[in-house]
Amino acid sequence: MIIEDLTEKDIEPVKQIIKEALNRDYQFSKNAIKKILKIKDKIVAVFELNIIFDTAEILIISVKPEYQQKGIGKEIMNYIINFCKSNNVKYIYLEVAENNQKAINLYKKFGFEVYNIRKDYYENNINALLMKKEIICKI
Repeated sequence: MIIEDLTEKDIEPVKQIIKEALNRDYQFSKNAIKKILKIKDKIVAVFELNIIFDTAEILIISVKPEYQQKGIGKEIMNYIINFCKSNNVKYIYLEVAENNQKAINLYKKFGFEVYNIRKDYYENNINALLMKKEIICKI
């Protein structure tokens, strides 16, 4: 597995991954950190992270359906946490649909906790769980 920067040529295949995995379109943020994960030169996942001072927000993690439940999410989370530690981030935030149990379980394994709920945030009155993790940097 290789994680590298998202480039212009990756945009269309990545949009397809998001469509397949999350069943929606996605607009990337202009100044966010955008990465892809490849296996044998094939893009199988994408994630986007925004860092402002000592706070990071995971904007999206999307893994091709046929590659889900194979450790790719764990690889991405480890990368994000280590990246945040090396950039002096103290808190990481994210939001997740309350019915996305696989993602919620993954985030909880990495120490994320629900701190708030956005009622009826997604289609079909699905709530968004707001989660955060405090990063403890060892000196």
